[in-house]
Amino acid sequence: MEREEIIEFKPYLEVKYCPKCGRFYSKGWVESDLEEIVLDKAAENMKHDPAFRVRAFELKELGENNGIVLLEGSFLGKDVVRELPFELRRKGEVCDRCSRFYGGYFESIIQLRADGRELEKDEISRAKELVDEAIQREKDNPGAFVSKVEVRKEGIDFYIGSRNLAKKISRRIEEELGGKITESKKISGRKDGRDLFRTTYSVRLKAYRKGDVVRDGDRVLIVTNPIKDKGVDASGRSFALKEPVLIKRREDLQQTVVVDVDESVIEVLRPADQKPVQAEKHADMRIGDTAIYLEENGAVYVFPIWIKGDYGHEKQINKKSNKSSKRGS
Repeated sequence: MEREEIIEFKPYLEVKYCPKCGRFYSKGWVESDLEEIVLDKAAENMKHDPAFRVRAFELKELGENNGIVLLEGSFLGKDVVRELPFELRRKGEVCDRCSRFYGGYFESIIQLRADGRELEKDEISRAKELVDEAIQREKDNPGAFVSKVEVRKEGIDFYIGSRNLAKKISRRIEEELGGKITESKKISGRKDGRDLFRTTYSVRLKAYRKGDVVRDGDRVLIVTNPIKDKGVDASGRSFALKEPVLIKRREDLQQTVVVDVDESVIEVLRPADQKPVQAEKHADMRIGDTAIYLEENGAVYVFPIWIKGDYGHEKQINKKSNKSSKRGS
């Protein structure tokens, strides 16, 4: 140890950081703190004899432009403690991600639409959450950003920096909100003799929502789960939707009151004119009970009111009709 230096250390450390997002460069742009990056750089700048055993390598001091690394270990049975001073050089450089983001770069567009209706606020809100969650999971992906969000009359568009990420997000939206994905490509330029494409993923949600009424074959059902295509009939029995056709929006449903009932027929007041009308009895209901009233192609359907509570459209049902029903009763 007296004849030869068993530790070599280059006392100049250069740390590259992005002034836009604050990331550091260490074998790629990463989210980290300055102390960790400085230690990594100090380790890269140090060499030691193969017989030296490192026990501790930590940052003792860190100033604006300099610092000290504390090294502890042993060499051939002898304890060694060294303080390694260094000069810190900081270099600002915009990372690939920020360069693309601030330049308005994008590789894909996710178009969220609904079939024959406007998107609901909770659908838009959840889609935004799914986009944010996906970007957070891929922090080190230089294309993990949204360069622009456009709210249109027909829906909302997300401009995504990575095509692969946009594909993952589209599938996640499809899984959680339902619907169908269609993919289209458009040439955006050429690089190294090859065409560059921008991909649009169109996610179209179903026409019917939770609480809407559909006709599926010979059944009239209230939709309970549009993602899994489930609905219930007037008796409360659940069915898988096969070829559903929307016949009534949940906000257009009306309430009525039961005025008479026997083993097979139920009589209620029609909300439009308060005249008594009859329908087949499918659920156990009593005189005076409130029910959901539906008239379609001349046929009357009466659903028990608990369906309203279970399937989340009680706030949309026409309250004015409910008041008139109570007056009529």
